[in-house]
Parts: sequence; C-alpha cells; structure tokens
Amino acid sequence: MCVFIRFLLKDQSADYFWDINQYISDAVAGKCQIHYSTIAMAEIKPSHLTASGYGDFVDFLADFEGAFSPIDPLPSVLEWCGVIRDFSYPNPEPKGHDRMLGMADAIHLMTCIFARDELGLQDIVFHTMDDGKHKNAEGKCVTLLNFEKWVEGIPKNPYTPKIVALPRKPPIHPAPRFDI
Repeated sequence: MCVFIRFLLKDQSADYFWDINQYISDAVAGKCQIHYSTIAMAEIKPSHLTASGYGDFVDFLADFEGAFSPIDPLPSVLEWCGVIRDFSYPNPEPKGHDRMLGMADAIHLMTCIFARDELGLQDIVFHTMDDGKHKNAEGKCVTLLNFEKWVEGIPKNPYTPKIVALPRKPPIHPAPRFDI
C-alpha cells in the first residue's frame, strides 16, 4: 500500500515517485491494469487523500476510473493469512531478532496470490518498497522484497512457497519516460 501513499503524498523527490506516476498514467490509458486489495481503503488515511486534493477514497478511485481493479480478500484468503502469520520468521542477519509478518502485508500478499492462482492473472507483479528498514504499527516486520531470506526454518505450509515464487519488486517502470 505504500505505493498508493507515495503517489498521494506527491513528493516528487521520493524514490519511485515518477515510476509510480507513469504506471498510473499507463493504467489510465489502458496499457496496464493496477490491481489492489481493498484493505488499502483501511490503510490510506484521510490526511493522505486531502493532501492530494481528494475528499475521500471514492473520489480518488473516481479520478482514475477503470485504472484500478479492487480485489476483496475472501474469507479463504484471510484464513491463509492466519497460517502465514502464525509463527516468527528467523532473521537471516547474524544476531538479528525474529520478526512477524504484518497483518496488512499478509493480506496484500495473499490477495495477490489469490489473484494469480484463482483469478488467472499470471503476469501479476507485487509492487512494494518494503525492504524491512522501517517499523510499522506492528513493529519491525519481515521485509517483503526479500521475503525468501526469512523462510528457512519456519513450519512447512502451502502458502510460503507461493509467496517466495511471487514476483515482488519495487515499482520501477520498465520503460521510463524522460522529460526533456
């Protein structure tokens, strides 16, 4: 969700800001589709929206009608989240502390897995800037970009290998436009 928030904050000096803008422009033009978990509606605060000139999340979506496709996390997806959040992930760094997988992160990841495996969106990519350097409301959590480094020694389950196989990348546009 940090990707939407990065767009809404309009900080042109922020990493990936222009790439995110280009992805959104491409989606508006019908060149790609941006899928998101509806949990995003709980993560984006009114201050993020008003700072960008939007009254609420519905106004934001209306401005980009057709560019974004919401995916509601079904009860089965939420159950999958419970499974992947039921243990500590061993820190791959020497003397590092084990971490948990954050609730929102789990929902975003498993919604993306659902979109790929159940909705047939085979070319889906999970865009995130989460490299584990920052804390959220749940503390320091497992990094999403390098999730595969955190899975050694966790209990066997059917979902962790699916997350490891999911393309997870920063939102770097593959063909950036350059303003001259």
